[in-house]
Amino acid sequence: MAAVAPEIDGEFPRWRLAVAVGAALAFYAATMLDVATGREDWPISPYPMYSDMPGTTASRFRISGVSQEGEFTLDDAQTAPFHGPRLLVISRKLEHHPEKRAQFMRKLASRYDARRVTEGWPELHAIRFYREHWDLREYLKGNERPEQTLVSTMYLPPSGLLERLSAEASGKAAPEAPLRVPAGDVVVDFGSGQCTAACSSFADELAMGGSALRLSPGSARQASAAASLELVPGRYLVFLRMRTTADPGHDKLQLELDGNREGDLGNYREDLTDPGWVWASVSPANPPLVLEVKQAGTHALRLSSAAAADVDEIWLSRSAHEVPSENRVREP
Repeated sequence: MAAVAPEIDGEFPRWRLAVAVGAALAFYAATMLDVATGREDWPISPYPMYSDMPGTTASRFRISGVSQEGEFTLDDAQTAPFHGPRLLVISRKLEHHPEKRAQFMRKLASRYDARRVTEGWPELHAIRFYREHWDLREYLKGNERPEQTLVSTMYLPPSGLLERLSAEASGKAAPEAPLRVPAGDVVVDFGSGQCTAACSSFADELAMGGSALRLSPGSARQASAAASLELVPGRYLVFLRMRTTADPGHDKLQLELDGNREGDLGNYREDLTDPGWVWASVSPANPPLVLEVKQAGTHALRLSSAAAADVDEIWLSRSAHEVPSENRVREP
């Protein structure tokens, strides 16, 4: 016998339809009210994630470690328990508290070094915080090359360098054998012939060739030294072997090439307080100063300072990646 479908008596009750429509209209009205006022009355919401037009840019923070070979990706396991965003916040808060900052960085370095050898990590001399910025384009064109802005840095002085500077400060440091630079690098040894203003030569067994220059600016003028050097076109990183007891903020020399100001060298006294010879560039933690030489030939280099400083040699390198982690002299 064929099955017979049951009959449904009557129609869908009109009162139920009215309740459903009324509830929908009430929910819609409440939602529009929250959209207009920006309130969040759960479960009713203005849905802020959909309230704005999509942006045309995107950005993120990136943390890099620094070794003598250059930058490398620094992950949370290497800085634990201070993970990336937290580490950036700590770095910014300690910028105006040098003693606390130095104490924190020593603790961070000791934790990193305790695992470095067994984990195969590179030496860690600095941490750099970058903000990466993309302009969003159709089909993600150009997303592989974001613009980078350096936001903050932290310097972790190598223990060997600290010990050497302490020995120099106490007069117990012996001269070390110089290191020869690779072919293509340029080294200028400053002597009396390079003095141009408020400058003099003095003997120092720890300097290249046993002597260096002392810049002694007066109250009314800067001290300076200048040199001529032969350069081929290319990109050079700039390092200055210098020594000063100037206060942080004044521990720098201005560099000019062919009359054009290129930047300042120094800015290390906040991190390296013992007086001694150091290799300096923009600062111990920042990327080194870069010179872009476009024409081959003789170029004029000038150093000037408003604070007393000793100058030994300048090294223009096409092979180095970062500021040296020691202070040995260089020779061609």
